[in-house]
Amino acid sequence: MNHTKYNYSKIVYFLLYLWLGLSAVSLSTISEINSNVVIIFGKIVILVRISLMVLYVCNMFTNKIKIKDLFIFGFFMAVSALAYLGSDKWLLFDILFVAIFWGDKLDYKKILNMYYYVLITATLVIIALYFVGVLPDFSYERGNGLMRHSFGFSHPNTLGFILFVLSILYCLRKKVITFLDYILLIIIAVFTYVGPNSETCTACILLMGSYCFIRDNNRVKSFKASLTKQTKKKWQNIFISGSIIILIMLIYLVALRGAGAAFIAKISGTLYTRFRYGAYAIRQYGFSLWGQYIPMIGDGDILNGVDVSKYFTLDCLYFYLPIVIGLIPTAFFTLCYIHCMKISAHKGNKTLLAAAFITLVYSIAEVSAVTLFSAYLYILAIAQVNYINIRDKENMFNNELKRSKVE
Repeated sequence: MNHTKYNYSKIVYFLLYLWLGLSAVSLSTISEINSNVVIIFGKIVILVRISLMVLYVCNMFTNKIKIKDLFIFGFFMAVSALAYLGSDKWLLFDILFVAIFWGDKLDYKKILNMYYYVLITATLVIIALYFVGVLPDFSYERGNGLMRHSFGFSHPNTLGFILFVLSILYCLRKKVITFLDYILLIIIAVFTYVGPNSETCTACILLMGSYCFIRDNNRVKSFKASLTKQTKKKWQNIFISGSIIILIMLIYLVALRGAGAAFIAKISGTLYTRFRYGAYAIRQYGFSLWGQYIPMIGDGDILNGVDVSKYFTLDCLYFYLPIVIGLIPTAFFTLCYIHCMKISAHKGNKTLLAAAFITLVYSIAEVSAVTLFSAYLYILAIAQVNYINIRDKENMFNNELKRSKVE
């Protein structure tokens, strides 16, 4: 898909800003004050989805898009619609539509800054509204005796996830991570553990900081420079596909065969429970081709009086996707994820690649990686192609200009 004669990108930016903003506000406990607000937001989001589709159709007709692009659009919409009919969720559309059909027409830096500033503004506003008493807190005591606070968000893990995403976006925006940046990341990690007590997000924030430290190490830079381009590409492809396959195999070995279950239970009883519920869901509901509705009872239901023995959620993404969303949408989603990771690797954006890997680790315990707030991984992966190509051309031009001045 090439750049077009008629540019609709400004409208797409506006729609994405609106979508992100409304979705961010919906992450708060505002529904506890007035449930109609979230319903209205949901209807506006439906209009945003329709607008994005209509815009792309207009783009096809006004810019003479190839038959191949029309086929891809029709295929994607068919898969998204069938997945929605099965699971009642527009998951594939929300995650992939903008990346696949508008990603090559959007600016990498604008998308990065959009996500960063919308999420940081929403986070600060929601927490501020909690402290002044406007938004209620969703808090409860964990089994280990620690209190979990949401500070105005719908769940402590929701706040943890947003802080995790903000940490990634912060690292993506910085060319070099300074000592003060590491201090800031440590402070965010400590707050994520002490406040919402989101253990997975705390670990992932620290992983992101550790990656940046390794990335900026001179010895690592020297080693990477010694590798040929062909060698890098070969091992990157093997590592990306292989790591995902191995990760999924290990998770299912633990859940279905009990391999290492006792060890994992000692490290984190909560994590082991994720696997146990996954195995139960497979036995009780089985896998589905196009998704299925599964009733779940979470922390909020328990606090509202539901018997704790009835607690059941699928928080591990590797069970949630094939069981609830369906095997075919899961395969589509996985292939797109691998493709975006390969683009980041080949274009040299190792920080975005690391963010994608760490999100895979996060997904062992949570399903938030398949929400609009993780769509930046796909949009940036596609948008970076033109951005890095243009940047490389500018660097080549500047280098040639310097040489000519020296001569």
